Amino acid sequence: ENWVPTTLPDFSDSPKTIDTIEDETQVIKEDTQIIDGVTFKVQISAGSKRLSTKPYNFKGLKEISRDKHGKMFKYYYGETSDYKEIKALQKHAKSKGYKTSFIVAYKNGERISVKDALKSTSN
Repeated sequence: ENWVPTTLPDFSDSPKTIDTIEDETQVIKEDTQIIDGVTFKVQISAGSKRLSTKPYNFKGLKEISRDKHGKMFKYYYGETSDYKEIKALQKHAKSKGYKTSFIVAYKNGERISVKDALKSTSN
């Protein structure tokens, strides 16, 4: 004995409409913390081996970049001027297993402390 509904449920009084969903998306886009002139990245690893920046080398993460410092290669995930976005990317990197990942900041190509980067905001 299979039960089959004879009528579809009435969703007409549902609080979610296409308009409210679009409005929420807009709110999410406006919830940013852009720091002018500063680029944030998530440093996920460092080592003496030069790895290809392909997702298969970094637990599926895309948008990987690499810098050489002396004999060490540093690997970064993401790149944005939005501090809230980089925090979300760091959370994602940690969920992929990069538990010791941390945020770095650059201004005019020079690495600066994240604390100083956040001070330069006009908010």
